[in-house]
Amino acid sequence: MNKQIRTSPKSLNEWTLEQNITTELCQFFNSNFRFEYPIQFLNIFDIPYISFKNILSKNSCKTYKLTPIEENLGGGWDTKFEIPITKKEKRALFIQFKAGKHSEGNNIHGSIFDISTKNPNIHVEFKFNDNIGNNQHQTLIDLNKEIESKLGSPKSVFYAFPRITTIEQFSNLTDKLIFHTTFLTINEIEEEAKANSIQLNNFQTHYFRTCYKNENKREIASEIFKLKNNDTNRNLLTELIMLKMARDYNQIIINFSPRYAKNYLYLYLAEYFNILPSKLTEYEFFTPEINTGIKNYLQNLTNKLSEDMNNIFKDDEYSNLTIELRDSIFSEVFNFFENKENTINIEQEIPSNHTIPISSENRFEFSVNSNGTPVLIIV
Repeated sequence: MNKQIRTSPKSLNEWTLEQNITTELCQFFNSNFRFEYPIQFLNIFDIPYISFKNILSKNSCKTYKLTPIEENLGGGWDTKFEIPITKKEKRALFIQFKAGKHSEGNNIHGSIFDISTKNPNIHVEFKFNDNIGNNQHQTLIDLNKEIESKLGSPKSVFYAFPRITTIEQFSNLTDKLIFHTTFLTINEIEEEAKANSIQLNNFQTHYFRTCYKNENKREIASEIFKLKNNDTNRNLLTELIMLKMARDYNQIIINFSPRYAKNYLYLYLAEYFNILPSKLTEYEFFTPEINTGIKNYLQNLTNKLSEDMNNIFKDDEYSNLTIELRDSIFSEVFNFFENKENTINIEQEIPSNHTIPISSENRFEFSVNSNGTPVLIIV
């Protein structure tokens, strides 16, 4: 038998997507606080450059995986993120990743993507609860309930559904994959399933379908029900960004003024988003000449992002929607920090809706009882 040598996967698989989104999140939290304005402009405009490398905490984001046996016997999740806040405090969340397939539409009665209702109905289709035994969804429900009962957080266990379906799309994507991923909490899926008298933990494979460009056009099947509009993506990304920015802000103002720190914070986030946020169009950073140069630079990033999105998705509406989402998150972060002059109490001021607060004195792990249900242990 001839062995086939492969140097790349045949299709865009779950592990490739998981690995890249995990890397993006870790890089965001582990990166130095620095605005990457082109060095030639720094010299021309004499923008003060300060390296925060020796100022910021060396604590880094950690990710954990289960072995296949552990996952089948009470885990259900692909990745556990531990985000460092201070030397003693961390936040955690759990994600189960899924890879989707492109669909031109279906002939399923009752589906919002039924081509007999409207044509075309291009979307992405994902399978879940499709593991051996078809019990993954129940395992995640058990995990979520255990976390909620012991730690009070009902929205920290997620499915992640990246809306990139082909190797070609993935290879051409210059933007961050996390901005093209639909996150749904186990809690919201179960609430809406119960409201529609649907049971998803019934040892069957189910499907999540979502429009590429409009995430509010989506449904869950086999028993079809339309998911309500929600702000999970926006709220999760906002919470993670606030944690990163507040952590760095608290360390920077030990040596620099709050205004100086906020100026760099806004520039860093604008460049991370690859947009010129509406909040910065009239904002004054340094001198008028420098302001013009910075805003032109950010506008060029916006134009490039829009061009790249159009090349991949072939739709002007999609690029507009992704820019609007980032602008909305930026505005919320901007409004929060503009009123700050002192150290931010992260535990009290940054929401923990989607992240679980833990500390070095009060960590948690999971055991598994005889029927495979996860049991939370405070250690």
